[in-house]
Amino acid sequence: MVTIYTIKTPNAQYNGITEGVPFVNGVAEVKDEATRNVLVNNYGYIDATGDTPEPKTEEPVAPAKPARKSSAK
Repeated sequence: MVTIYTIKTPNAQYNGITEGVPFVNGVAEVKDEATRNVLVNNYGYIDATGDTPEPKTEEPVAPAKPARKSSAK
């Protein structure tokens, strides 16, 4: 199994290339552990692998039933 590392830069607006890895909005994905180690240890980037929350599936909400009128007079 190939591990894909998610790397984040301290600057969330960074769009560029570091160590041959293209970053978009401060995030890149790396397959090579050695490259991951260089980015994290030498550049101070963050290994955010596994930090991505799973998308939530929301169940549809049933429409509210109108209030019942009482038969009292």
